[in-house]
Amino acid sequence: MDSSAYFLAVQTSNATVLIPGGYDSIIFKILLLFCIDLTLYIFSLPLLILMILSKIFNWHLFETIILAFESHRYRKEMKPSKLISPVDLQKLTALIQESQCKLIFIGSPRDQLSRLIVPKLKYALKLNSIQAYYFDFADADPDDYQSLFYRIGITALPSLMITNGDGSVTSIDLDHLEKAIQFWSQKSTR
Repeated sequence: MDSSAYFLAVQTSNATVLIPGGYDSIIFKILLLFCIDLTLYIFSLPLLILMILSKIFNWHLFETIILAFESHRYRKEMKPSKLISPVDLQKLTALIQESQCKLIFIGSPRDQLSRLIVPKLKYALKLNSIQAYYFDFADADPDDYQSLFYRIGITALPSLMITNGDGSVTSIDLDHLEKAIQFWSQKSTR
């Protein structure tokens, strides 16, 4: 008599009483896809209605939301740090009149070009280990700063400039921002 045991290969099944054929059955897959599609429909329908209403009534809702997110990110980038020092209009005027050369950036979170320049500016400042002063022209009254800007020759915003120490400024071309900051930092350390 042979005492060896024989085992039959048994296929494991995830069939249950509630789901005949298991989770891999076609019925379960169709039910799962239906639930996913229903969830997407529930979330997309109000969004579609909101988009249509925004277009009909000219609300600019999505532009406002995007601008709010971009402005928040910009303000986070321009918060006081060892690279950026925010100033008000009085301090800006004092910096221009000082006898020392300073780097000043004038921008705003509402201005698209300002938001695009900030990463390059912060990279150049970090690379050269220098500090820039930042003036947000959106927070000030235009009547207050327009006379100052006209006097020192600022014609476009945003603007990056170097004070010359005699009440005048030299504007830096924003297309060559990194090279200009590097040149200025090397010149000022001599």
